[in-house]
Amino acid sequence: MERPCPLLTFFSFFFFFFLPCLSCPEYQKQALLQFKSSILAITSSLNYSSDYYDQLQSWNSSSSCCGWFEVECRGIPRVVIALYLTNLFTGLSPQPQVESTILAPLFHIRSLKNLDISDNNIQGEIPGVGFANLSNLVLLVMSGNNFKGSIPPQLFRLPYLRELHLGGNSLTGKLLHDDEETEKYVLSSSSKLQVLFLSGNKFSDGMLLSILCLKGLEFLDLSHNDLSMEIPTEIGNYLPNISTLALSNNRLTGGIPSSMRRLSKLELLFLHNNLLTGEIPTWLFDFKGLTALYVGGNRLIWNNSVTVEIAPNPSLRRLYLKSCGLVGEIPKWISYQTGLRFLDLSKNNLRGELPEWFVEIRVQKLGRFRFESAESYPSRRWPRRVQDQIRDIGKLDRESAKLGSFDRDSELTRSTRSC
Repeated sequence: MERPCPLLTFFSFFFFFFLPCLSCPEYQKQALLQFKSSILAITSSLNYSSDYYDQLQSWNSSSSCCGWFEVECRGIPRVVIALYLTNLFTGLSPQPQVESTILAPLFHIRSLKNLDISDNNIQGEIPGVGFANLSNLVLLVMSGNNFKGSIPPQLFRLPYLRELHLGGNSLTGKLLHDDEETEKYVLSSSSKLQVLFLSGNKFSDGMLLSILCLKGLEFLDLSHNDLSMEIPTEIGNYLPNISTLALSNNRLTGGIPSSMRRLSKLELLFLHNNLLTGEIPTWLFDFKGLTALYVGGNRLIWNNSVTVEIAPNPSLRRLYLKSCGLVGEIPKWISYQTGLRFLDLSKNNLRGELPEWFVEIRVQKLGRFRFESAESYPSRRWPRRVQDQIRDIGKLDRESAKLGSFDRDSELTRSTRSC
């Protein structure tokens, strides 16, 4: 009796038992093919075509979905853990209106950890019941769509979710929605949410108040919304881990609460373009890790009547003091901030000779700066580089107009709970 060939036995085992483990599950492949079919149905019904769909040609029934464009798999057996389905309709004008029901097939892929469906003009409410199935999600990006209504409470009950990006939609409401189950979950400090990006929506005061329950937050962006309240007095007690706080381009009133000095991990603070009043507290410069401080464009006032000793902060890179009531010469304490790369002192009442320390030292390090009126200082004192930058003020104005709008790859990025 012939003995079986060991090599043949090995290859038989490999092809029949191990190789299937390198392919994604059939049900996940079918879910993705159904999603692709819905995309193509939208474009074909409107006689659209796009280069993007050529990239989706890899999405076919004859290959494993682990090799498809923007699909990531891991593990043995292989399962889909990430989908990066952004800008599906790039180049189409006008962009088609996409109903949120198009997402239904994706809710069958329960192994998903990262899901990015940003910039697809998806309409309607966020399907909370569907997202509740994706209990392994760590990162969820839905920015740049047209979602309306409230954030469904199911998102805040996802046990592993760390980053939630919902900027650039038309969302309203607040966090808890009087949902007892969600409130109990959040208040128990079970939420692992660290990054909450809500810029460019229609959130009002209730959202800011309810967010204070998320004590694990490290990154919060509520810029470009409809906030018209005072900054909560005890905000510094509720967000002990916050490193990035962006509340710019709202209608916030009142002063900067003293409890914020307890935010010892603060690195980026954006409060500009609101209706804040009162004096600018000098303790804002005491945060050792602070790299960006934007308080301009408010009704805040810098106290020029007393000599203020501002300690050097080598971490500070960007300082925005537009329209902050600075009077007279450029404050000497600015010369101590040796790490500055961006400085805006426009719309103040600065006069006199340009300080020698600024001409000979500071300008050599500043990448961008701005004064409101260069004629306040004799032009012969401005080095050539300064004069070139003055002529480029239009560019700085455009940058200033965008300061409240941030994304994951900008300086706002951290590379990113009981009431």
